[in-house]
Amino acid sequence: MKTKHFFYGLIVLAVLLTTCKKETDYRDKWVGDWDFVVEREWWIMYTDEGKDTTYYSGKISYGNSSGDLYIKHSETDTLLIDVDESGKLYFSDGGGHDYADGQFEGNNKMILFYHDGGLGGWMAFNISGIKKEGDKK
Repeated sequence: MKTKHFFYGLIVLAVLLTTCKKETDYRDKWVGDWDFVVEREWWIMYTDEGKDTTYYSGKISYGNSSGDLYIKHSETDTLLIDVDESGKLYFSDGGGHDYADGQFEGNNKMILFYHDGGLGGWMAFNISGIKKEGDKK
């Protein structure tokens, strides 16, 4: 009798394990290690202005809420940005002087322009990224 209950229990457990589906997060395909090219331009009132280009092996990871991502595109800069299901990148609340516009192209390419600054200076970034080969989902 106990053996019969044990086998029924195994059958129920097997059915539950095979029918339970893991919820997927639409951001899963973009999370991982990336190579970035960052073109930066800046202006600071009365003191400095310039342009440069850097190359950085960074990371895209899950953000604080279900609709955003962290993009670590340089040694010192990590951007928290919103992303919708189509891969559009934007700031939902960038304040008066911050702006972002970008897009994932498939699962392994992205391009992003963002502007950060205020009345005394600004910095603009053009960021392009390629997901590293071993990290494709």
